[in-house]
Amino acid sequence: MSTALIEARDLKKHYPLSGGLFSRSARQVRAVDGVSFSIEAGSTLALVGESGCGKSTTGRLLLRLIEPTSGEVLIDGHSLNEMAGRQLRRARRQMQIVFQDPFSSLNPRHSVGEIIAWPMRLHGLGNETAIRARVRELLKLVGLQPGHADRHPHQFSGGQRQRVGIARAIALESRFIVLDEPTSSLDVSVQAQILNLLQELKNQFGLTYLLISHNLGVVEYMANDIAVMYLGQIVEYGSAETIMSGPRHPYTHALLSAVLGPVTGERRKRLILHGDPPNPASPPPACRFHTRCPYVQDICRETPPPLEAADPGHLAACHFADQIPQYVSRGERNP
Repeated sequence: MSTALIEARDLKKHYPLSGGLFSRSARQVRAVDGVSFSIEAGSTLALVGESGCGKSTTGRLLLRLIEPTSGEVLIDGHSLNEMAGRQLRRARRQMQIVFQDPFSSLNPRHSVGEIIAWPMRLHGLGNETAIRARVRELLKLVGLQPGHADRHPHQFSGGQRQRVGIARAIALESRFIVLDEPTSSLDVSVQAQILNLLQELKNQFGLTYLLISHNLGVVEYMANDIAVMYLGQIVEYGSAETIMSGPRHPYTHALLSAVLGPVTGERRKRLILHGDPPNPASPPPACRFHTRCPYVQDICRETPPPLEAADPGHLAACHFADQIPQYVSRGERNP
């Protein structure tokens, strides 16, 4: 039976804004505002949404790279918030991140071998001979040559640099990895190679991923489950198959309707959003999506919709989740 490796409970991260010389009230940007979910060991949860919705902030909260305003993160059932010293250090060995930009995330002054070896030295994992051997092994594992250890990041292509970043992330035999837009800065031809590598490593080592992405093609290929974020809150949650085939929130419907159908003859009902996302420092009352929603009613402006079951195992924060038009026209799929 699978168990949750990572769990977020009502996570919040609010950033204070300067109110100005004559302002008496301090405003806050609610980057993450009450997010809860769990990730089963060995699975991939995709966190999707528009830029600025709080995806990357959520990933950093899970790793405790930033401290939450409130809420809790658990790893293997133990609160990360309450850890300190050696206990926190041991927990950090279990968690790593692969960054969006593979160039800026690598120190240009260090060789690739030094970059990959540094986490192992920091945690005292073996002597220098063992560490150098492990570096060579990791380079081969991610599709590079052992001789590349002496080169510097600027001597590699973007895809090769991302392979170095992945090698560094698995150097400590971590179990949970945040993938923060891992292919968005790469050429399309290289993206598939990196995604295949990540899937191979997941299967080989039983890794657990949080995939942060706005590319729904990547999400459909990689994810077991999907959480959709809007203005710091999760508005829909469920299995990837369920959400991709039948979203129950109009925001998810709009995101998916912008993607061309992968099946010949598939016809998708378009839902085009108008306007930009509201200011996260002053989000709309009640349902935060109501200012852009084509199905808005008075209740949407007055009462926040709870994130509750629209179908078994499928959650949606919408008062009219059962009335959202079907995303894919029925009967249009080829056999």
